[in-house]
Amino acid sequence: MKTALYSTLYPAITPYLEPFFNSIDRQSDQDFDLCLSLDGFDEKLLEPFLNREAHCIPAKGDTIASMRERALLEICKSYDAVILVDSDDILLPNRVKRGREALKTYDAYACALELIDETATPLNLTFQANRVSSWESYLSRVNVFGFSNAAYRADVLAACFPIARETVMVDWLVASQVLAQNHSLYFDAEPQMLYRQYGANTARVISPFTAEQITRACLLVLGHYDYLLDLFKTRAPQNELFQEELIKRQRGVKRFFEFMQDEAKLRAYTEKINYLKATYSWWEMVAHPDLESLWQ
Repeated sequence: MKTALYSTLYPAITPYLEPFFNSIDRQSDQDFDLCLSLDGFDEKLLEPFLNREAHCIPAKGDTIASMRERALLEICKSYDAVILVDSDDILLPNRVKRGREALKTYDAYACALELIDETATPLNLTFQANRVSSWESYLSRVNVFGFSNAAYRADVLAACFPIARETVMVDWLVASQVLAQNHSLYFDAEPQMLYRQYGANTARVISPFTAEQITRACLLVLGHYDYLLDLFKTRAPQNELFQEELIKRQRGVKRFFEFMQDEAKLRAYTEKINYLKATYSWWEMVAHPDLESLWQ
């Protein structure tokens, strides 16, 4: 299985390049090619860190979404599998091996993540997919297939594009389309990545959350549902149950958004969610089912 390991480099991740590339060099399975999108990043800065050839794809007036789309479509033409990692994170030694092994059986793979702080100090917390009885229900509510911890068969990944240039949640949109087309998903409960937590994280997973963060997250989630369901008009889903779950969840989050317009209610929700036991999944703080008695 010809495999590409893909990441994006941008100036803000420069302090994390050494541990990132060291973790690539320590992979137990080295049978992959390294492919990098360069978003305002000077390729010459890679020279001290690279111990292997890398295929670099410069951004060309792209948004984050269009840059990833252009790079991934190019990569998918030449590879059977694509492993996705973020360049401010650290791969554990079997990250590539476990992804490649899973893609022999499944169409999509994601792994648990050990959370670390900005200095790589362990936080003793794990990002997990807990109690998944149905991917249709679970993936309609939260995302656990990110561009740090996922891998896809190339043909399955390529079929998820094109997408809108202004898309924010590219990772969730891709995973959702894969499930919508009845492809198989696998989640590895053993952590294969160290996931760095700091102010630049788009999707915060560690409490305490603020009311402003919850409000912004809710708007992003509603935008995700609107765009995904609109996409289904031209990319008809094969998984009708997932479409039904998305519509049901969209209705619930709209009710939650209306609930949040009352500042006192939003404050009460914010206080309670900050005391809930978390699974540290992306967008978990939005319309949490354990707090339905507040917002339904």
